[in-house]
Amino acid sequence: MSAGIVVVGGGMAGCAAAWALAERGEACTVVESTHPGNPAGGSSGTSRMFRRMYSDAYYARLARASLRAWRRLEADSGNTLLAECGLLFFGDRGEKDSVEGNIPGARRVMREQNVPFDEPDTERIAARWPLRPPENSEGLFEATAGTLHSRRALEVMAGRAVRAGADFLNNETVTGIHGAASGRRPLTVTLRSGRVLAADRVVLAAGAWTNRLLAHLGFRIRMELWGMLWAHYAVDASLAASYPQWFCFKPPSGADEGLYYGFPAEGDPPVIKTGVDWCPPAMRATDPDRLPDAPDPEVARLLDTFLHTHLTGVRHCVGRYVSPYAMTADNGFVLDTVPADRRITVFAGDCGHAFKFAPVLGHLMADLVLGRPPAIDPAPLSITRDAVGLTAI
Repeated sequence: MSAGIVVVGGGMAGCAAAWALAERGEACTVVESTHPGNPAGGSSGTSRMFRRMYSDAYYARLARASLRAWRRLEADSGNTLLAECGLLFFGDRGEKDSVEGNIPGARRVMREQNVPFDEPDTERIAARWPLRPPENSEGLFEATAGTLHSRRALEVMAGRAVRAGADFLNNETVTGIHGAASGRRPLTVTLRSGRVLAADRVVLAAGAWTNRLLAHLGFRIRMELWGMLWAHYAVDASLAASYPQWFCFKPPSGADEGLYYGFPAEGDPPVIKTGVDWCPPAMRATDPDRLPDAPDPEVARLLDTFLHTHLTGVRHCVGRYVSPYAMTADNGFVLDTVPADRRITVFAGDCGHAFKFAPVLGHLMADLVLGRPPAIDPAPLSITRDAVGLTAI
């Protein structure tokens, strides 16, 4: 019996695809090596930033469509998923680009797309928030940005997929994908348990493990895994309600590349989630089994120094963590079918910023799987672009 559409991976992309496909009446089976929200995967944790403040116009448009989709999902599910708290960009990096773009570029794109924003200078930033920005910092504040409750969003998407008829096979590992590239032979997905799933089409949404799956098809893409440091820090309870969601762009200077971020405080006693949005070469790998699972001491020291220099009321670190980012050479992700067999759809290289687009990505994957015209042009996410380097092995 056919399993219909087999989705490999139960993280953000897999849950979003299963939800979109199942609600269109498609039979869908999700195979996940642990469980949705696997703490070792890229969709772990409880929060993600949402913003339209991009220096890349394509991602800004994608975020605008995603904002509408999140609000529809909230209304349909009765869950609050996106809390509007604003987002502050500050720093003195100028036009020099980073994995998160740059402030002047984001300003231009928001003007072009009529996204409202404010431009606080160094003095106004310090007066409004418990921040000590670098001297002569530029400021850019998007009031309509927010924080996604990512774990809850994952649960809602998976739950809606199940209610629409999708099956989730947790604690299962794919050991083979057969029948691809011929275009005629049936597709089969073999699991470590010995179970074999016959499939009409397959969606590969396995994050750091993408190339292991593509190897079954005789392909690989150019994708590097970064072990990204993030942490929780205790903060002064009297200031807890004042911390913004923020991103600091400093001139690149080594292991941190000058990129730091933080979320509003939460909990009792209050803590902030914060991190370095960069990864030194020693914390990179192409094989997920070789990715370090302990923070780089120098990056941890730099984060500690940055927070105690530029934030007021920060106390001690209460926990440091490493999460994998699957990075492409152009810091953009992949959403496309495999040219050799259009029955195989791939989402990969989330580059740490894909979660905010989840509802739209789910529907784009469903469109590609079903051969329907997509609502948003996916061409910039092509698997054949030079930066992705799809090659036969």
